[in-house]
Amino acid sequence: MAGPLLVCRAARVRPLCMSTPGWNIPPCWSTALDGVEGSPQFQALREAVTNERAAFSVLPPEADQLAAFRAVPFEQTRVVLLGQDPYPTRGHAMGLSFSVGPGVTPPGSLRNMYKELEADLGIPPATHGCLDAWASQGVFLLNTALTVRSAAWPCVGVCPHWPHKISRGMDRHRRPWRVFFL
Repeated sequence: MAGPLLVCRAARVRPLCMSTPGWNIPPCWSTALDGVEGSPQFQALREAVTNERAAFSVLPPEADQLAAFRAVPFEQTRVVLLGQDPYPTRGHAMGLSFSVGPGVTPPGSLRNMYKELEADLGIPPATHGCLDAWASQGVFLLNTALTVRSAAWPCVGVCPHWPHKISRGMDRHRRPWRVFFL
């Protein structure tokens, strides 16, 4: 039986830190990141992704592109787990790094993490890839690229200052128990 770390509690990420979907970062994160949404880098990212969405099929859906920020309030973040970019398969990308929705077979990268959890901690691998239970326990699941073209590589919407800005904000407010995984 899977421990609480691997139980998928809902089909969608619960809005623990309220904001509207799309481009709005919740106030709890905006304050910690010095209003990142007003920065020139964030505006460039927004414009680039908006242009990509106008020309291509882009994942995750716009409503989910900042889901990681809604899933875990800044004050409750205990672990930061950075992924590279969203899964490029429709129905897989959901706005949380390494996570896929209920009913989607866990991708290889997530299966490998499950194997390590089993080897290191004795936690049996989950049969699903929904990581909202991790988010509810303070794991901030962010991809360094927020979007990707559907069924295509390389990723789109990458802003080189985006991961740096997040990291700088987290560093400034670091607590001794915060852990970063890349």
